[in-house]
Amino acid sequence: MLDPRNTEPGLHPVSHGNGLPGTIPEALDRAADIYGDRLAVNFFGEGKSLTFASLRRDVDRLACSLARLGIARGSHVAILLPNRLEFVVIWLAVARLGAVAVPMNVAFTAREINYVLNDSDAAFLFIDQGLLTRWREIESPPVGLDGRRVVVVGDDETGAERYSRYDELMADGRDSFVTSDPAGSGDLINIQYTSGTTGFPKGAMLDHRYWLTIAVANNAVFPPGIRSILSDHPVFYLDPPWKLVYGLIYGATVHFSPRMSSSHFMEWLRHYGIELCYFADPVINKASVGSDRDNSVRLFLGYHYTANMVRQIEERFGAPVREMYGSTETGTTLAVPLNLPDEEILGTCGLPAYGRVCKIVDEEGGIVPAGETGELWVAGGAMFKGYYKRPDINNRVFRDGWYRTGDLFMQTPRGYFKFIGRIKDIIRRSGESVSAAEVEAVIRELPGILEVAVTAVPDTYRDEEVKAWILLENNLNPEALPVNDIVSHCSKWLADFKIPRYFAYVDNLPLTASGKVAKKPLLDGQPLVGIIALVDREETIASC
Repeated sequence: MLDPRNTEPGLHPVSHGNGLPGTIPEALDRAADIYGDRLAVNFFGEGKSLTFASLRRDVDRLACSLARLGIARGSHVAILLPNRLEFVVIWLAVARLGAVAVPMNVAFTAREINYVLNDSDAAFLFIDQGLLTRWREIESPPVGLDGRRVVVVGDDETGAERYSRYDELMADGRDSFVTSDPAGSGDLINIQYTSGTTGFPKGAMLDHRYWLTIAVANNAVFPPGIRSILSDHPVFYLDPPWKLVYGLIYGATVHFSPRMSSSHFMEWLRHYGIELCYFADPVINKASVGSDRDNSVRLFLGYHYTANMVRQIEERFGAPVREMYGSTETGTTLAVPLNLPDEEILGTCGLPAYGRVCKIVDEEGGIVPAGETGELWVAGGAMFKGYYKRPDINNRVFRDGWYRTGDLFMQTPRGYFKFIGRIKDIIRRSGESVSAAEVEAVIRELPGILEVAVTAVPDTYRDEEVKAWILLENNLNPEALPVNDIVSHCSKWLADFKIPRYFAYVDNLPLTASGKVAKKPLLDGQPLVGIIALVDREETIASC
């Protein structure tokens, strides 16, 4: 049974009766036995859905065939799929076999895909039919990852003859399957790649307890009896899997959208009777169409909301909004409880979640007084197990059992944790994590670039946008290396969401004592540089 530790004051779950399963496959079996013909997952963009019983049947059929294909406990299985039902079945089948899933962003270029495949030691690959062209662009794929070890998902079989076919594997499987070597609660189920300040993404090692703990922690915040959840994020991110696991444990239906859409958001809420979802920020700036309170939502989740924004959403849409803070490394870490202790908690990230202990420290690791800013450190059971094959980074981010988040927080006099900013050089654009170091490395490859700095720019709709500060070599002007050339180069090596929108050509960049670019003056709006030209690649906004 799952028993995450939490010895500090914070949010605790209500009783859950017969206890919790210890692994994801156990959660699936329990859900199929208890909830049976209740709808489990609905990918409404495809018109495909499965009950809890039929989900277990499909997972067992696939797991049976995958075992014959050679996937076993400990195998690393990459998954390159958009939001489609097969992702859920594959992820659970991989878990059934005790193997490890490696989800990948479908926006990745061939270069990025190859990096993750090699770094994760992936021995098998599930890939969407529409992404085969990108797969074939990889000049030197990992040794052995070809032929039958590549499973193509999709209806169009053109050009996929040499690979395994998902539909054929499903047809060849059995409705009931039991592995002889099942995973334990502490075994890995995911290597989840996340951007980092060192450039290329790092693989966070997540075990079965990690996902189960998130479900329990979130249940301590949610209204009781949630039955309908909207998942509108890409399935290869963190949110869809925890919503799926929550649904398995508590019997909720998860409705998966094809993509995020502020224009369809309210329609989805009403049509599917959604009771729980993340609020789509751009909707607050849209004009009301009919009654915005005409919905079944019992709780909106959000992050980085001011107290005024929370009140505005609650008044207009008629449902409470609660802040939650977490990360790939720590899962659900802080949350504002459903029943507010007082109004001061609004605009903060609340209190430590179930299974988490938090503190705010100075550069020496000493706890800072309330009202002062420091770095958030997190401890507790069932967090990530470190970064795959990154002992040097693991030694830096862990100290005496505490994980150093790299995020700046302060604690209010009443003990609530308030997010201030990031120490990490990470840009959050429309839910995507963009490594400034990775983008800088790609731009530096261009002839004529002397130095480049990539920073975040506040954006109403995307939370943050990406801005590149370009310092050209002597005697070069922007016409010698125009924005279109930089964007064209970036598009060959970076996913679209990583490509800067804003470009500032400058005549110098501030440096630290060690000779690195000092980004704080740039972020503070006091760059101490001469701006030669400022360009928005969607629209030229200034030139001087």
